[in-house]
Amino acid sequence: MVHFDTHKKLNLNWFMNDVETEVYESFKKSLNDIGLSPQVVKGNLYNVQKVHEADVYMSIQLVVSGPVDELLHGSHNGNIVRSIGVFKIEILPDLEVPDYYIFHFSSKRRRADYIIIPSVELKRRLIARKFIPSSKQVIELVFWLMPDLCLYETTDISIEGEWYFMSKGINGRMSDGKDWDYTQFLNSWESLNSFLTN
Repeated sequence: MVHFDTHKKLNLNWFMNDVETEVYESFKKSLNDIGLSPQVVKGNLYNVQKVHEADVYMSIQLVVSGPVDELLHGSHNGNIVRSIGVFKIEILPDLEVPDYYIFHFSSKRRRADYIIIPSVELKRRLIARKFIPSSKQVIELVFWLMPDLCLYETTDISIEGEWYFMSKGINGRMSDGKDWDYTQFLNSWESLNSFLTN
């Protein structure tokens, strides 16, 4: 298990209802396809191991997007967004966190996409984006998946910020390569195998 090591230990606990059967089956199949098997610990927390290697496992928190209000969470500057994910985070002190968080969201065409990110990297980005430390007990993260399959965290982005950072030019977007660019974590299932191997 990974612990967040700061002056005040923090844990990111995710609010969600029980995972719907359809979502769980998609999650399980994606793991099975790369030779991994999930076992429920409680709620939507799983231990995941390689098939036939029960002594090596990792912990994963599966998180499903909440309702999306396109007027609130979508583009205000005419950018086309393929799909949107909205996630709530509860910050609690002095608790353990899983090795990975996996966020599930889907487009209007019901294509399932996943953000697969180590908890240590997620914590680093939340600190860099000044979500942590926070006086709030619950924060909200919004992700946009663009038509070119680039993925960005766009929480509270302004119209001016969207125009500057999210408009695509000849050399890409100004947000590319920054801490709100999550493209490398989109459907990155093989990173789980790498984690278990190392």
